[in-house]
Amino acid sequence: MIVMKFGGTSVGSPQRMREVAELIHDGQPKVVVLSAVAGTTNRLVDLASCLYQGDQACALDRLEMLFGAYQEFVRGLLSAEQWRTQGLQVLNACFTTIREQFVPGFSAREEKMILAQGELISTQLFQIYLQSTGLPSVMLPALDYMRTNAQGEPDLDWIKERLQVLLNSTPPSICYLTQGYICLNAAGEVDNLQRGGSDYTATLIGAALQAREIQIWTDIDGLHDGDPRLVGRHPSGAAAVVQRSGRAGVLWREDPPSHLCDSGGGTRRADPAQEHLCPRGGRNADCPGSIRENGDCAGGERRHYGHPHPVGAHAECLWFFAPGI
Repeated sequence: MIVMKFGGTSVGSPQRMREVAELIHDGQPKVVVLSAVAGTTNRLVDLASCLYQGDQACALDRLEMLFGAYQEFVRGLLSAEQWRTQGLQVLNACFTTIREQFVPGFSAREEKMILAQGELISTQLFQIYLQSTGLPSVMLPALDYMRTNAQGEPDLDWIKERLQVLLNSTPPSICYLTQGYICLNAAGEVDNLQRGGSDYTATLIGAALQAREIQIWTDIDGLHDGDPRLVGRHPSGAAAVVQRSGRAGVLWREDPPSHLCDSGGGTRRADPAQEHLCPRGGRNADCPGSIRENGDCAGGERRHYGHPHPVGAHAECLWFFAPGI
């Protein structure tokens, strides 16, 4: 089993979604993790900001604009009327859920429900597109297995157990779809893994399933890493990307899944996976990406293809191939 994660830009247009569909059906069994369509989360955050300020007219205006944009997206993605109808039904259900959060005393609980709709929309529309082309897939709803504990960290035992239950209770498939970013918290409420959460979702799934490989597809060239030993001194300049994007620290957690090899000491250990990202196509044809395989972790050895970079003392043995689109 491999895990493939596609970010918002990768599914940011109907054409991009079609390209992702071509990429994932290569005969290998996989879990495909999708982010929300590019720009969606930011627009939902803006909508929530209106509600925090008590300005429902502002929120409604933003909701209507986003709904209109998604109607155009569905028309561009799905050509046959029967599939368009299904796509519009998805939109109606998710946007109704958003509208239901317009309540007095708007709080973080309602905001997180609103933000979750981005990934729910993208995965459902993508599955409808796959169905329209005859490509088989099975949905693994993230809210059925992804959960954080009372400390706000992923409940790894729960995730592994629930994923196995879901896989055992669904028809066998060569392609499983799921949402990145979203989860339940310890109270059973809809929550999220914060910015960069879709990458983290992919690594958690990979750890839970003992994945052979994780692929992070992106349009950003370079390594994303929160290790302070790497940020600011990456030879390819990728550390500057990390700093500008505000993602320093996002990909580091105190306790990565136990099947990953940690070859160093210190107070922080590597996240389930670290991104070594290279673009696909014309941006940098000389950078083929990195292939990392879950194998012998003796000594925490790393092999790199593409940009060489210092790895410091920490290493884990979940490796991924990650050219972007």
